Amino acid sequence: MDRNTFDRLFYQENIAQQPFELWMLLGIIEKMIPWVDTIIEIGVYLGGTLRVWREIVGPNGLVIAIDDGKRGFMEKLQEQYRDDDAVTLVVGDSMEPAVIDVMRNKLEHSKAGMLFIDGCHDYAHVKSDYNRYRGHVRPGGLIVFHGIKNGEIRRVWDEIIEGGQFAGVYELYDRHNCTGTGVIVTD
Repeated sequence: MDRNTFDRLFYQENIAQQPFELWMLLGIIEKMIPWVDTIIEIGVYLGGTLRVWREIVGPNGLVIAIDDGKRGFMEKLQEQYRDDDAVTLVVGDSMEPAVIDVMRNKLEHSKAGMLFIDGCHDYAHVKSDYNRYRGHVRPGGLIVFHGIKNGEIRRVWDEIIEGGQFAGVYELYDRHNCTGTGVIVTD
């Protein structure tokens, strides 16, 4: 994605990320795994990053976007993506077996190129999202955590990094108002 497209999307879609962190993440995605054709996003909020992911996967890709819908934005997004076969919106708690089943069925025994975790920010949810969804990311794929500067997310991030073996690990921070984005490149 070029910078003009990024800037247009970022400011039109009201993306709830730090622009520098997201821009750097896109650089990693494009350099390391240009073949990302499937993305699982946990935590959709206003749908800003969903729009970016949709742009990345292209016409034949798939974005599976999971959100509990409690903030009231999913209905608008369901209308917006109603006719887009490349986007599947799943409303429900990411820890619910039925939600995981929908995701598995959409993957059809394939694996995602990226998992983006930005849902509920408490320890139990973040840890659960990682444990329940990481197996659905292909080797060499990315597992991304938004908000690693947050205490609960930081705790999960540190535990995972300390106890895991990965092909690569990145921490992305904006100098100003950073939330931190953690990126794991899977083995």
